[in-house]
Amino acid sequence: MLTAEQNRGPVLTRALAVIVVAVMLLGADLSGQRDAIFPEGAALAFGIVVLGKPDWGASRWRIVALPSLCAVLGHFLAQMTWAPWAGEICAVSGALLVLRALRSRVAPALSAAVLPVVFGVRSWMYPAAVVITCVVIVAVVTWSSRHDDQQTFVSSAWPWDVIVGAWVMICSWILIAGPVLSLPIAAVAPPLFVSALEWSSNDGRTLARGVRRWSLVVGAALAGSVALKLAPAAWIAGLAAVGATLVLMQVLATPHAPALAISLVPLIAGPIGTWNFTIGIAVGAGALYLSGHVIARARTELRTWSTRTTHEIQASTDVWIAEKT
Repeated sequence: MLTAEQNRGPVLTRALAVIVVAVMLLGADLSGQRDAIFPEGAALAFGIVVLGKPDWGASRWRIVALPSLCAVLGHFLAQMTWAPWAGEICAVSGALLVLRALRSRVAPALSAAVLPVVFGVRSWMYPAAVVITCVVIVAVVTWSSRHDDQQTFVSSAWPWDVIVGAWVMICSWILIAGPVLSLPIAAVAPPLFVSALEWSSNDGRTLARGVRRWSLVVGAALAGSVALKLAPAAWIAGLAAVGATLVLMQVLATPHAPALAISLVPLIAGPIGTWNFTIGIAVGAGALYLSGHVIARARTELRTWSTRTTHEIQASTDVWIAEKT
């Protein structure tokens, strides 16, 4: 079950996240354009409105600006005629630098930049959908009184070692999954990068939590691909996939917003077999979580060594000064 803190607020407020997703899916269905779907919009809405993630919702202008800027970056990179892995690495690099420059931890912006490159989304409908979805989310946040207690949270950037570690982790996997192993494209689904970034930057990692999170994203992938295959319309498939993922979150006691984005990826990814998509997500999530854990451990060791070395140098300096005086 979700904790009392994560599950707080009136039912209507929690339902607003689903309403945002429904509006986005209906808009895509009416326009007949898959490019009008922004899967991370579901993650943003759920993470900010329902979970109340302070590092996502602290600055409302960043909720709009960051995913929108990254979506425009991804749009231009998707027009290039280079190898897909090169465009994906450029998108990851640009998004991480933008997040650092604007001192924000709105991680779904990373997915906004990479998704057009991975899935060949080249229409301006995509960045427009990102802007509109983010504006709607901000309107919902502004309307909802449950965020009044978060106004004092100060938005801050990840430290450089977190940014560099995430870049190494994600770009290494892009090269391994694509040119080296030729895995299904779902193995580099951009919401996985968001999930891995959040995992590697969180100090509360345990094996049990990792297994539950992996099970959740794999279940979300299966729910999304099966719903798309069986539902009579794409928007119905999307809502069914989101609903199934929310239920799975409750069962696994693992509230993780990027899982909702993964459940919607089949709607924008094009023709991918149900099992190919699910297996790709399973392999990608496993590899990224494992490498994220290793990098986080290395980062902790490096910080400990740096602190110890600094203290030793300071102590030596103090002794030298005392001897001279």
